[in-house]
Amino acid sequence: MEKGNSGKPSWKPFLAPHSKLVMKSKSPEMKITIGVVMIMGIAAVVMSSYYLPFDDLNSLLLCRKDYHCNEQLQKLHMEQHKQGQNHMRHIFAADDDYQQAEDHLQRNSTSELSEQLDQEQQVVSEPHILREWEMPAVTETREWEDDQGYGIPTRFVPMGTASFLWIHFSAYRGSSNSFAVVGLGPKPLHVYGDPGFECYWEPEDAKSMKIVGNVTVFLPDWGFGRQYTTVVLNCTFESDVGVNGTGGQLEVVATHGSLDTTGLQDVRYVALTEQPGEYYNDSIFHAPFKYEYLYCGSPWFGVLSPQRIREWLSYTMMVLGPLSHFILYDAGGIEDEHRRILNPWIKMGRVTLMNLRGEARYDAFYYNQFLVVNDCLFRSKTLANWTFYFDADEYVHIHWNHTLDSIMKEIQNSGVKGMQVMFEQRPMHHNSCVANHPWITDRNESRLWTMEKLTYRRTQITEAQGHMNMKYAIQAKYAMATGVHRSENLMFPRPGMDPDEVTTFEDWRMHYYHYHNTINHLGEVCLDFIDASVNETKLQNVTHIFDDTMVWVAPAVKQFELKMIGQLPPVL
Repeated sequence: MEKGNSGKPSWKPFLAPHSKLVMKSKSPEMKITIGVVMIMGIAAVVMSSYYLPFDDLNSLLLCRKDYHCNEQLQKLHMEQHKQGQNHMRHIFAADDDYQQAEDHLQRNSTSELSEQLDQEQQVVSEPHILREWEMPAVTETREWEDDQGYGIPTRFVPMGTASFLWIHFSAYRGSSNSFAVVGLGPKPLHVYGDPGFECYWEPEDAKSMKIVGNVTVFLPDWGFGRQYTTVVLNCTFESDVGVNGTGGQLEVVATHGSLDTTGLQDVRYVALTEQPGEYYNDSIFHAPFKYEYLYCGSPWFGVLSPQRIREWLSYTMMVLGPLSHFILYDAGGIEDEHRRILNPWIKMGRVTLMNLRGEARYDAFYYNQFLVVNDCLFRSKTLANWTFYFDADEYVHIHWNHTLDSIMKEIQNSGVKGMQVMFEQRPMHHNSCVANHPWITDRNESRLWTMEKLTYRRTQITEAQGHMNMKYAIQAKYAMATGVHRSENLMFPRPGMDPDEVTTFEDWRMHYYHYHNTINHLGEVCLDFIDASVNETKLQNVTHIFDDTMVWVAPAVKQFELKMIGQLPPVL
């Protein structure tokens, strides 16, 4: 560092023969400072050679389909490529061997760059580049937001969509003057806001005249929602609509609510259409129904054991009997091996399989479990007398001295207590098996069914609510919405009634054996073997007793399966 005529420090950098930057200074600290500054300067030059600067947000070319994104991106790449070539020539210009720079540039030719661009476009063929929010977003401008009298205006620029105001899933007619709509709403809006809904019936023969309905909103997920929560809309009109066969449509309006300050658009759409000539038939909502029992379960997802599915399905088919039907929802758990199990039952008309794989886009509790049970509820209103809710690792068991039909008819005829019936869990340990049961002659554990080898039942109550978990069956015609373990939205005979007042609780006559953590286990479930003479033991510090009730049922289930669909391999 030297002093110039002005007495201020001046720097005299120069290029050495090998393009190395050299600086003279008497101060080590100054040398470090100079080095950092020069490195940052070089980095800035290199970065500016490869990246296109943007003046502000509005100049950022955010691409849509009508903006010819691919052409723009290719032009941008070519400009960056030219800048890169000039930068390389500049670097090698001070070197004795200028031809080295030209050789380097030739190796990275324009044709190679085009191939590279083609490969990139194969991976991302339609880059999603946006300008500012241009789709529905904010529908009104508030003057004070840009009023400098309140201070320097700031900008909020919304882009993309975090969640949707309303996601329609299904709609059903419930009677001559009522409809049910099942969907999803954003959980934060329903917790912290007051979203509203409206419904209208528009007759086909008088579209200019819309009939206004009253909407009752049910949130049946008991607070278990995630990004989305299940919402059931009950739309009721003061008089009959659409019963004359002229057709019409149910319109639903979803709003952000009276407290909304976002200015975001509300939604109006057609939820259900009835064609002209589609006459309303009130008899479909009353007995006799096509089925006596309808099974509605939780969505099937993840890794599922085909063998366990086979065992459960054959057993439950036998218990519910020939006048039953199963509606199953596939949320990604059904693969080819499972279809081999299901197809014979589907061909017989005993199973309907619903494709629910699109639910993965909308994050709600347990693979949209509450959405599924409510959709199935409204499907069952015109199909069956009773609708059962339990999972594919739960086996409903009827005591020897009773039949399912006798129990359900008794409950149905009990008056107000016959709206739904709840039955208690009998949880089985999932990997402790009986070692030498006297009635099991096949000692190859892999060929035994789950109910034949898992024989230790938990008797100690570990549930937080102080009693064993329960599942239920319901007369769907009495329910306006439902949950996983019971319905709390029933058509009570008197205002202010509690769900317990219209529910029958069963224990010893009807219950269910729960083989938890077995259906998602593909291998052998038996890890520990306990002698059949041991009647009570501690497993994981919890009391279990020996219970071989289901062992005696297994032979009958296997014979039933053989009779209904023929021979299947023991393990799939």
